[in-house]
Amino acid sequence: MKRILIVAAWLLATAWFVRFEALPGYFTHSLGGYRDIIPPGVLVKDMWMKLLLKGAPVGYSHTKIATDDNDVASRYRIETTLQLHLNLMGMRESIGVNTDVRLDALHHLTSFRIAALSKHSSTIIHGRRRSGEMFDVVIDAGGAKDRRSVRIPDDIVVYSPGMDLLVSRLKPGESLTTRTLEPLTLSPIPVTIRGLSRETITFRGYQTNTAVIAVEYMGSSSRSWVGEDGAVLRAETLLKELVVEVCGASEAMAAVSKSSGADAEDLLMSMAVRPNVRVQDPRNCSYLKLRISGVSPKASGVESNRQKPKGQDQGGLVLETRAARVPSGIAGFPAMSQDMKAFLGASAFIQSVHPEIVELA
Repeated sequence: MKRILIVAAWLLATAWFVRFEALPGYFTHSLGGYRDIIPPGVLVKDMWMKLLLKGAPVGYSHTKIATDDNDVASRYRIETTLQLHLNLMGMRESIGVNTDVRLDALHHLTSFRIAALSKHSSTIIHGRRRSGEMFDVVIDAGGAKDRRSVRIPDDIVVYSPGMDLLVSRLKPGESLTTRTLEPLTLSPIPVTIRGLSRETITFRGYQTNTAVIAVEYMGSSSRSWVGEDGAVLRAETLLKELVVEVCGASEAMAAVSKSSGADAEDLLMSMAVRPNVRVQDPRNCSYLKLRISGVSPKASGVESNRQKPKGQDQGGLVLETRAARVPSGIAGFPAMSQDMKAFLGASAFIQSVHPEIVELA
């Protein structure tokens, strides 16, 4: 379950930054939510993209915007579907992520639905504005429902399709920031879009001038290539080996029909940094000193309570890693403080007080 939730969260992040539709009349350092994102006069939009893992098709993304002038509360509807067939930790997974966002006539978020489905698990998050910035949210994870009130500010973008003309006009050095809703914690997370450079690429056999932008999300950065007409032609995802390319509907469906996942490389193994020497006794090894090339000494996510960077030499970044040790006995733990209870309590995705889990334990 945890594995699927992690992948689902990443897919939702991918869905967000692969396309970002915006057309304000000026650049600011931050966007004010959907009112700065949905272009004036937009009625219908339909976009397809295929997903490639190391060049092999593994799925598609489909996004559409619809407008209903007769419904003030749901004037705009933004829907996206991601379908992926992957090998994940030695198992073949078919994962679908669907989002449905409704906005009123003033571009305020009125409701949203996020669903991550696979053959092993399902997670559905549904939110509806109650009053002000307060939303009633229901999280259905594995059949157990968790209901809560969540504050979602009006500048939050749950999901927004396309990058279009706004980012295509970002000059190198310019940047924009907005906030999105992190699906697992339902908390605001900043997203920064930076203009990097102008680059001519070969796309579908033609030389095309593009704006290269970076999207920074939760400590990770990725790049997109945006054409002069504002269309995203190609984008890296948070996983550099997974690339998204614009295409037509038939090409997208053909890509997913070919992507059984049977022959695709394992997604997590493709991300792994494999050492060039064999650890002789991994079960009893308590300390490793590693050198990783191609990594910045300021790379995020490297340092932890067990792993410390020890500087950079000519060969790369030097890391020291120590194995975690299981405590000798639970009886030796101190009494649980109130602060600790907040971190060890049940949540929507870790249902430790569910009767079935308690009975099994």
